[in-house]
Amino acid sequence: MGLRKNEPARVTPVHGPHTHGWRALNEAELDAWYASDDAKGMTCDGETKLAPRRKRFTLNDGDIVTIIKGRATWNGDFGGPVRNCCVVMTRDGEFLFMKRASLVAA
Repeated sequence: MGLRKNEPARVTPVHGPHTHGWRALNEAELDAWYASDDAKGMTCDGETKLAPRRKRFTLNDGDIVTIIKGRATWNGDFGGPVRNCCVVMTRDGEFLFMKRASLVAA
């Protein structure tokens, strides 16, 4: 049985004791980055720094999440799309993208 909408799933990391979920930055987080010292200056290549596109969250082995969308693709990065994802809701109410390989139906 696969990952279905509105059903619980258990986090099972493929590599190591935890895995990551991510979501797009909101306006407040983006404004805070531009106001911080991280946004100032140049990189080692002499280029201006680019703002982050996503915020990462660490999920531990055995954490329970709710599947919101079973099949999704993340298109928010500068590179190509991240396929084979799903949208989950954590116990804290955060909506995150995660790789489907690190989830099993609970």
